[in-house]
Amino acid sequence: YKGTKALVYTAKGRSVTLQNPMAVIQVSDKFGASRGSRRHVGIDLRNPKGTTIMAAADGLVTFAGYKNSFGKLIIIDHGNGMTTKYAHCDAITVNVGDVVSQGQKIGTVGRTGNATGNILHYEVLINGKNQNPINYLDY
Repeated sequence: YKGTKALVYTAKGRSVTLQNPMAVIQVSDKFGASRGSRRHVGIDLRNPKGTTIMAAADGLVTFAGYKNSFGKLIIIDHGNGMTTKYAHCDAITVNVGDVVSQGQKIGTVGRTGNATGNILHYEVLINGKNQNPINYLDY
């Protein structure tokens, strides 16, 4: 899979450029893959337990905790309708209300929730609609 380097999302005159959420990108499950009666709405990125997860862009942490099948989950609102989600974390190093900078460590890769291995489940949403995160990666 090949993404688009430095993809820029622009809304209301404000641009957001996403960076990779981890230094090494290894896709283990793609967007849209069948999950029984539903589709995978993100991508899974395989890395060893404890690998640093970084904020894809500047934003506000709106959720940081345990949430059902996601396990330990971080949600960042980047403004103008763009949100990213980071699931199955081993550790979360930010709190709700924190303002984070692009590239800042927000957690580490783990196997919490319904993960089958050490992965980061990564989602990109625009106006609440899941986008294919592969289009926002450079690798």
